[in-house]
Amino acid sequence: IPNGISEEAFGKRVTNGNYVLYIGRIDIVQKGLDLLLAAFSKTAKNLSLDLVIAGNGPVSEEKKLMDLVGKYKLENRVKFVGRVDGVKKEKLLQNAMFGVYPSRFEDFPLVPLEYMSFSKPVVCFDVAGMKWVPDNVSLKAKPFKIDELSAKIAKISTDSPLRLRLAKNARPFAKKYGWNNIARDYEKFCMDVVEMDTKRRNLA
Repeated sequence: IPNGISEEAFGKRVTNGNYVLYIGRIDIVQKGLDLLLAAFSKTAKNLSLDLVIAGNGPVSEEKKLMDLVGKYKLENRVKFVGRVDGVKKEKLLQNAMFGVYPSRFEDFPLVPLEYMSFSKPVVCFDVAGMKWVPDNVSLKAKPFKIDELSAKIAKISTDSPLRLRLAKNARPFAKKYGWNNIARDYEKFCMDVVEMDTKRRNLA
């Protein structure tokens, strides 16, 4: 049974702002932020949107992040806003054009579901931990291929019909993971366990 997400987002109005959003822990290696910045730098000059990075991490990781922003001369195109919660996080999700999640490895991350709960498509690498995200809500690059990730970001940014089609599918998919559905799954699981235990006792 997977993790669930709040169902409050399902009724929120959304718009398409002029930025791509990353939300997550600031961990350069696992979260692939070095790959994201390298990819964004390759296409930033051809796009009108910025990259907003939200999250926090060890001071050393945050410094590495800002060093990479400087290395790629993206100071005017990348906005690091730190940890966000509540209304601030909600507004970032509501107004993003799409979400990006460039991790090198994951188990079952909740952030892509949060993107989708606000009708935002996801751009990511096609790694094992993201296999559960279907193609009709996402664009996936081959693992760790910077040029391909850059191309996917450019594609979804400039192809409005594609982006709208993915966005239309995103929220219905996310609703499968709403807490009400997850609670019913847990209830069924517990009832199945009780039934199995009862049968075992009867056979003993």
